[in-house]
Amino acid sequence: MPMEQISDAEKIERRNDFRLPVSLQCSIKRRADSEEDGCAGIDHDANMVDISSGGANILVSALLEQGEEISCTVTLGDYGRQDFVLTVRWIKPIVSAAAELFKTGLQFKSLSKDEEDAVAKYILSEQLIHLKVTR
Repeated sequence: MPMEQISDAEKIERRNDFRLPVSLQCSIKRRADSEEDGCAGIDHDANMVDISSGGANILVSALLEQGEEISCTVTLGDYGRQDFVLTVRWIKPIVSAAAELFKTGLQFKSLSKDEEDAVAKYILSEQLIHLKVTR
């Protein structure tokens, strides 16, 4: 019986939440439960590379730990500055000649109704801009 190949588009469609590719500067901070290793409260600059209503992916020079909670501050266009609490789900090292970075998958811990609305409206507004540009 031949196996059916799954396209990249079909893989993306299987996600629970649509991921919007972005390039947003953000700041992350380890939560208070990281105080034991002396790393809590230190801001790290990061670049958010995609966002969905379920979480985000970032590129950061700090090595985080799977399961760790972080705070992330990012400006979502017209929807303003947002401060999210997220849980690290996975980490993938990316080594280049310029720097060592970690692509890090994050899941929102919990979103208030206002935060949820801001994320959803930001994603929708960016999609609409993209549709206007490509037509």
